[in-house]
Amino acid sequence: MPPKSRSRNKRNKHTKHKNKNKNKNKNKHRNRPRPNPKKSTRSNRSHNHKKKAIIDFSKLNHETLLDLKQHYQITQEIEDKEELAAVIYEKFMKQTVNEEKVLKTFLLISKEM
Repeated sequence: MPPKSRSRNKRNKHTKHKNKNKNKNKNKHRNRPRPNPKKSTRSNRSHNHKKKAIIDFSKLNHETLLDLKQHYQITQEIEDKEELAAVIYEKFMKQTVNEEKVLKTFLLISKEM
């Protein structure tokens, strides 16, 4: 291979240096401190809370409520529909992480509608 011309060598050195600086700046930008996800800001509010479906359990009919009671293995004897709905709602809110149970709940509710 023929030796590179001297001017070209100088030029490459210069660009190498320029690129080094460019990369430094890129990294500065990349490593900026991220906002604290626990603090609720307008931009990350949607990521902070998982959207929980709000269901009015008191509007469901009694059979569905009894099915849900059995599904959540609630042993207390509750006659009042509103109280039963409240207990089921609490159980529902506690286990929203468990996808399978949520799906089953929705299936039970959708059967009624």
